[in-house]
Amino acid sequence: MRALFVTSEGQEPATVMSGWSYWNEPCRRVTFGITGAKNDVKILEAAKEFSPDIIFYIGGAQGAGLPTIETLRALRNIAKSISLVCDATDHPWHPALIEYKENECFDLQVGLDGSLEAPVDMNTVTPLDPRIYDTKPSPARDIRCGFSGQQSTKTVREMLISILESKGLIMVRPRTSALYGDYAMFLRHCEMVFNVGLTGTAERLHIKGRVIESGLAGAALLEMEGSPADKWFPRKSIFFYRTVEDAEKIIRHASKNEVADKAAMLSEIVRTKYNPQKIYGEMLERVGLK
Repeated sequence: MRALFVTSEGQEPATVMSGWSYWNEPCRRVTFGITGAKNDVKILEAAKEFSPDIIFYIGGAQGAGLPTIETLRALRNIAKSISLVCDATDHPWHPALIEYKENECFDLQVGLDGSLEAPVDMNTVTPLDPRIYDTKPSPARDIRCGFSGQQSTKTVREMLISILESKGLIMVRPRTSALYGDYAMFLRHCEMVFNVGLTGTAERLHIKGRVIESGLAGAALLEMEGSPADKWFPRKSIFFYRTVEDAEKIIRHASKNEVADKAAMLSEIVRTKYNPQKIYGEMLERVGLK
């Protein structure tokens, strides 16, 4: 099936696109900058030239460079159109999602962060390509607990990570523009992966891509209590913590067997229930495509 991804620039949309190409024919991509000049003319030209069966849109909550309502409606006239939203739970996104709905810009709006509270048509989790987590030889699990991500200052996440790092309980790897494969390899070295499931505004909890990535990497997950992860995964497949003291106890005292059991259970669920074929397949079914 011919898929065109109309996306903002950067690495994050590329990982979602790779999930599509994992089980379907390789997709094409046309990009725009969220800020700056619009690229609407080239977007429409690319869509008409490629003549896709399906169009996926990944944009931003606001920005001068986002395609106009008219352009999004024109894309929908070329092919079935689906909006993929990685942070649909967070309220800054809601005005745009409502505006798109009112103007019939898409056949389907999909939240990829597992929230049941976002104003979208379908809730799911991030469809990620498992192949990059399966390269041989497999690395040693020589990191007890790791975290890789952007280091924002004066946030709950930064505070929790700083406390655990100061006690030598967590290895922190800044997530930069380096190859995604390097990030995946780091997770594969971890017995456990620490996660803070807060949205960007820190007002709600959602399922970050790191949850799915931990499962693909075969690592156990430490997740905040209250995360919607417990609506998508059995509680026994994840370590949940309420406080930094809870997380410290888990890292220090969880047995090798318990860690391995939770890691295996999470991995099995991610790979069988939330693989790209099933996630994208449900989207296509909802818009009348097989």
